[in-house]
Amino acid sequence: MSEPQTGSNVARFTAVATPVEGGYRISGEKDWITGAARRTVHFVVAKPAPGSREVGLFLVDRSRLGAGDGTVEIDDRKEKLGLRGLGEFHVRYHDVFVPVEQVVIGFDRTSLRRIMRHYNGKRLGQSAICLGLSKSALRTAFDYASARLPAGSPGHLAMQSTLAPLVGELRAAQSLVDWAAGEWAGGDETGAPSAMAKYVTGELAQRVTNAAAQVCGANGLSDKMPLVRLMRDARMLTMAGGASEVLRGTVAQHLDRLLD
Repeated sequence: MSEPQTGSNVARFTAVATPVEGGYRISGEKDWITGAARRTVHFVVAKPAPGSREVGLFLVDRSRLGAGDGTVEIDDRKEKLGLRGLGEFHVRYHDVFVPVEQVVIGFDRTSLRRIMRHYNGKRLGQSAICLGLSKSALRTAFDYASARLPAGSPGHLAMQSTLAPLVGELRAAQSLVDWAAGEWAGGDETGAPSAMAKYVTGELAQRVTNAAAQVCGANGLSDKMPLVRLMRDARMLTMAGGASEVLRGTVAQHLDRLLD
């Protein structure tokens, strides 16, 4: 979905699917595409023309591209701060033929809403990742500090005081994600619940992992513990799948309904 110079701002997309006999020809670039090099099937968002307000969703099956069907060029895997288990790639589509039976969502004014509904489901999945890594960081910090500090000592009490409010926030965030998932499953088309869940859990994950590392001292920043990896992953999740600023904007557009 995302493109090199526009991110996930669909209004500025330039990838084009041009109608031809028997289907479409796709040309354009996509960026930060997860697993692109290993996956034979790509789902590509494109427009009928760069300035169009309509989009469609097209299935590109790399294994079935023959002579004259165009090419898919994939750059080397990106080196990045966190989420290193997920390979991200820059992809170029050069006049790639997509037969009409591989048009998943055709061009019309409802297409973007239908595509974004699935994207909002992805944001809920990322919210769950934020919750999971936050829980892992809190448990790691608690177990480490409890083993090093005598129960009831000033240091142990300080650790408990640091982690206790974060546990409460994490429980509240879990309830928020559950609510947002229910809204999404119930047909929400605003994207606001999913945006709210990802924003809250992403920002919380950053605070939790930083606090957990602080509790563990220098060892918390070493490769002897998983906290450095969790901190990197948390930082990535405030950008991947929609930056925090974009998510706040989505929520702001629907404040009237959300305040009922």
